[in-house]
Amino acid sequence: MSSKAGASTIAKRYVTAFLDLVGEGKELDSVSKDVDSLITIFANSLDLTKALKNPIISGSEKQGVIEAIVKKAKLKKITAKFLGLLIENRRINMVELILNEVKKEIAKRRGEITADITSATKLSAKQVKALSDSLKKAIGSEVELKLNINPEIIGGLVITIGSNMIDNSVRTKLHNLKKVMKAEGAYTEEAQIREVA
Repeated sequence: MSSKAGASTIAKRYVTAFLDLVGEGKELDSVSKDVDSLITIFANSLDLTKALKNPIISGSEKQGVIEAIVKKAKLKKITAKFLGLLIENRRINMVELILNEVKKEIAKRRGEITADITSATKLSAKQVKALSDSLKKAIGSEVELKLNINPEIIGGLVITIGSNMIDNSVRTKLHNLKKVMKAEGAYTEEAQIREVA
């Protein structure tokens, strides 16, 4: 087993134990908000993440850091205890991985589906709503959109839901057109030289 796969297995064990303790309903909603807050905090502070992963910094110092975060973000008691357990078991270095797994598992338990949307430029609020409505209609359940920007796709969208991908990007259309032209002999050596130039 690779170290990455091993870390993922450990993370999932913590996630299952934590969410089984949390249960359903309002408590789950509160924890979900806590998790979103923590993911944002860690994503916006590289120094904080480095400190928690640093083996030289003691557990008590890390506990102090976590207590400050709990207070500032007004996290629920159960979330604070869970973070404390990660420090106690020396798993706080995996906190980002574990939080992301918690987020995925909450969505799964709620029957929610996440769609990764990649566009060349930022989508407007109107476009996001139209896309969300279309996917909800097609799939038959609520879909959480995770928006990404990649100018390399030129235009269009790449939508990934689980292991399924819908690639409607301009880049892929051009690539497919090029393949057809090559197959038909229309994509000449001269055209290839022009493209490189």
